[in-house]
Amino acid sequence: MALLALQRSPPFQNRKSLVKIKLNTSFSPPPSSSLNPQHIDESAMLTFIINTSLGILATWAFYRTTIVLLFPETHAEINIPELLRLLVKGLLASPGPSVLPWDQLSYTLLEDAHKAGRLRGGYLVLHIENGVWSDEKGTSCILEIQNNWRKITGEWYALIKEPFVGFHIREDGEHVVALTVRHRSDWDALPSTSDLIPEGFRVAQGWRKKSREELKEKGNNLYCQESYWGAFDLYKQALHQPADSVPSDLIQRNCAQAALKLSLRDTAIQDATAALSANPSDPKNSLKLAECYYAARNYAAAETNLEKLLTLDPLNTKGKLLLEKCQQRITETKGEYDWVKIGKVLKTRHNSYLDVADYTGPVEVKVGKFGKGLYTTKDVKVGDLLLVSKALQFVYLSDGDLDNTKRLMDMKLDCILEVAERLHNEKGLQKGFFELWKGKESVEPSTIDDTYALDT
Repeated sequence: MALLALQRSPPFQNRKSLVKIKLNTSFSPPPSSSLNPQHIDESAMLTFIINTSLGILATWAFYRTTIVLLFPETHAEINIPELLRLLVKGLLASPGPSVLPWDQLSYTLLEDAHKAGRLRGGYLVLHIENGVWSDEKGTSCILEIQNNWRKITGEWYALIKEPFVGFHIREDGEHVVALTVRHRSDWDALPSTSDLIPEGFRVAQGWRKKSREELKEKGNNLYCQESYWGAFDLYKQALHQPADSVPSDLIQRNCAQAALKLSLRDTAIQDATAALSANPSDPKNSLKLAECYYAARNYAAAETNLEKLLTLDPLNTKGKLLLEKCQQRITETKGEYDWVKIGKVLKTRHNSYLDVADYTGPVEVKVGKFGKGLYTTKDVKVGDLLLVSKALQFVYLSDGDLDNTKRLMDMKLDCILEVAERLHNEKGLQKGFFELWKGKESVEPSTIDDTYALDT
C-alpha cells in the first residue's frame, strides 16, 4: 500500500524565474549514487508488502466474523456504514432492564448507595408519605419512575430493582440520593402486608391497632373516591387482623374488585378464588370469580363458575346475564358473530369498547424472508371468515387529533406504556405478545424465571 502526498507550491513571481529554474535543473544531473539499485532493500520491501496484505486480510476476516455472529439472520445485508449506524444506535440506547429475580438480589439501604451509576445486585424498599420517599431508617431520597402508566396516589410501598443512582444537592447544601427507574419490570407496588417489607419498616401508620371493620370501611371510602390502590391495601391489612364480625370472604371479594379496577386481573382471580374457598355457599363469591375470569377473557372458566352459581341461586339476575355473554363469547371463538348487533353498537357508541372474542380460522402464521405472513391451511371461498383479533391496546382519536403532532405522540406513548403495564400484570399475555414479528433489528427480550423483563 503506497501513500502519495501532494503539496501546492507558492506561485512564482514572474515567468523568468520559472525559466531560470528549469534551465538550472536541466543542467544539474542528479548524483549517480541515488540511481544505484544496491541501495534499495528488496527484502524489507517484500516483508512490508506481505505484512500489510496479511493485516488487511485479518481485519476483513475479523469484520465479517463479527457481523455473522452479531447479526446471523441479516449479515449479508450489513456493510460498513450500516455497522457504524448500528454501533452508534447501541451506544445511544438506554440500558436494559434488570434480568435477575428478586431472590438473587440483596436488600440495600439508601446509606449504602455511595457511587453514581446502576446499583448492581441490589434492591430497595421505599415508602412514600406526604410526597417524600424514605427507606427503613428514615433516610429520604428522590425517586423518579420513568415511562410509568400507572399513577398511584397516597401512601404506598415500592420495591425498586437495580435502580440508577445519582446525587442531588438541596438548597441547604445537603446531599440526597436520587434514584431513577426506567423499566416497568424494575419496580412494583407492594401491599403493606407483603413479606418483602422488613418488619421494622412495616406500616408506620399503626394499622395493626385497627379492627377489620374499621379498615374495611376506610377501604370502602377510598374505593368510592377511586383511590383503588389505597382501598386494595386496606383490604389486605384487614385480612391480617383477627377475625371479627366481618367475614374473610367478604374482604377477599373486595380485594378482587379493587384489583379489577387496577387491571390486576391475575391478582383478582387469586383473591376471588380465596373468597370462594372460604365460603363456597355464598353466590356472590361464585359471581365475583366468574367476573374476574371474564375480564381475563377466560370464558370457559367463567361459564363453569356461573353454572355453579345458578345451581345455588337460580334467580340470580346478574349471573344469568353474564352467563349469556359468556356463551356468546364462546360461540364467537368458533367464528359465529352477530354482525348486526356489532354494527348497531358501533353506530350508537362510536368510542365503545367492543366486547367480542377472538377467532382463528383456517389460517396459520409462517415466517418468511421478509417477516411473518398469514397463509390459509385449506381452500377458502369468498366471504369466509379467516381471522378476528382484538388489539391488545388502542386509543380513540377525537376531532383535530390528526393535525396535532404532539397529541398524537402523547397518545402513542400512553398506548405503549399501557401495553407494558398489561404485560407486567398479566403473565399469560406475554408469550403471545413476544412471538409477534418484531422486525429485523429486534433483540430477543430477556427472561426472569418464567416471565419477561420489560424494556420500556
